[in-house]
Amino acid sequence: MIIDIRNCNSIDHGQIRIDERRLNIKYAINGAGKSTIARAIVLHTKGDGSISALMPFKHLAASDAVVAPSISGLDGISSIAVFNDSYINQFAFQRDEVLTNSFEVFVKSPDYDAHIEAIEKIIADIKATFRDSAEIDRVIGDLASLSDSFGKAKSGYSEAGALAKGIGKGNKVANIPKGLESYTAYLRSPLNSKWIKWQTDGNAYTSLSDNCPFCTNPTHDKKELIAQVGRKTRVREEFLLILATTPL
Repeated sequence: MIIDIRNCNSIDHGQIRIDERRLNIKYAINGAGKSTIARAIVLHTKGDGSISALMPFKHLAASDAVVAPSISGLDGISSIAVFNDSYINQFAFQRDEVLTNSFEVFVKSPDYDAHIEAIEKIIADIKATFRDSAEIDRVIGDLASLSDSFGKAKSGYSEAGALAKGIGKGNKVANIPKGLESYTAYLRSPLNSKWIKWQTDGNAYTSLSDNCPFCTNPTHDKKELIAQVGRKTRVREEFLLILATTPL
């Protein structure tokens, strides 16, 4: 390749030869124009007219296109990589790291991006599972109830918490409270926690009448007994009942 250079800084006219697919070394004393040649080639390949920045000082006032900076002989060349002082100052010998953007240079690669994308997909699937699973929501709720049962204490569990109350009063499923023997089948049923909640919620209607809100039979002499079921076996206040009836 014969590259013809005209009117670039201090170079009025010159030619350099480059052998393709070989290492070409051009050396000369300082100020001979080596950097100007390299810069002229880079600006020419941009194709945006930026090579005009190399107009020699003596031609700044001229409007004749004949004295405009130009290069020929670079047909088919569309990009140039230059390794010079500016490159060294920009990428190497940085204050905080040897190489600027070392992560992108040494780590980030198509394989890295593919692995990150796969990991993000797995995480997204896990998030979707936790967000859309009723069973996980139930487990989280049970664990929250279990945690709350310890109460607030600097160490161990609080004596005012549901755990202490449950231990102090015993397991209401294994040891049916006195006076509630007639409810044994309900309290020991696999559905005991739901039944206790249903029974406790139903107590709100006993004040409307002396009759049972379900069968309308008289309950005047049994209201206290009915109320005791909720007081003595309340699910949220009995830690051991939670453990006995909740499949975690």
